Amino acid sequence: MKRIILLVFVFLSFYSFSQNPELDDNTWYLQNVVIDCDDHLAPVNEEISEVTLDFFIAPFDFHSNMCNSLTADIEFNDANSTFMLSNIFQTFATCGLAENSIYEQMYFNLYSSNQANPLTYNISTNSDSSTLVVTASNGDQAIYGSARLHAKEFRMADLKTYPNPIIDELFIENQNNDNLNISVYNINGQLIHSESVSHEQSVINVSELKSGIYFFVFEGGNFKKEIRKIIKQ
Repeated sequence: MKRIILLVFVFLSFYSFSQNPELDDNTWYLQNVVIDCDDHLAPVNEEISEVTLDFFIAPFDFHSNMCNSLTADIEFNDANSTFMLSNIFQTFATCGLAENSIYEQMYFNLYSSNQANPLTYNISTNSDSSTLVVTASNGDQAIYGSARLHAKEFRMADLKTYPNPIIDELFIENQNNDNLNISVYNINGQLIHSESVSHEQSVINVSELKSGIYFFVFEGGNFKKEIRKIIKQ
């Protein structure tokens, strides 16, 4: 009996200290995905309010949820603060918004494309929250916080775009004094145009766009981001 109790104790001790206990003490909320040194803030819109990551929530070792779920088995290497994923599985629902589908594919690919490589993790803590950074072997990163972000902190409340629908030109007024990077996606999620404009009133020529629905993604400084659905006549 003593031997059994000792074995159970050793097993529980190994599990408790086989990785940073903060990993499974928190639900992690995705803040940013860094691909090739470019920031991609987690979407917040009528379809997606948060993108979550949980460790060791039965029956999964690793479970991230957006429009779909990404699950996997996990193995830690404590000496290097790394882990490896295996048996990755993704559900295949369809996001209602094209920009969410694009983002989800990019985010999930950070993990699925590194199934054979170790992922490094680091947790930093301040007075009221923690940050988890998962880094792939190629340097790409997924950055999470232990607390939900308020979407309004990252919205461009002063950004004005008009008209909508558009014919030949889209006018942009930006009161944030930031230069803007603008990406235009069609309804199938394909990037069809990108450019940068100054913080002053700008005009984008859209005469070459075919009639239809487009998603204009505006990105400024301090991780500010705005997505507008605009109809081209």
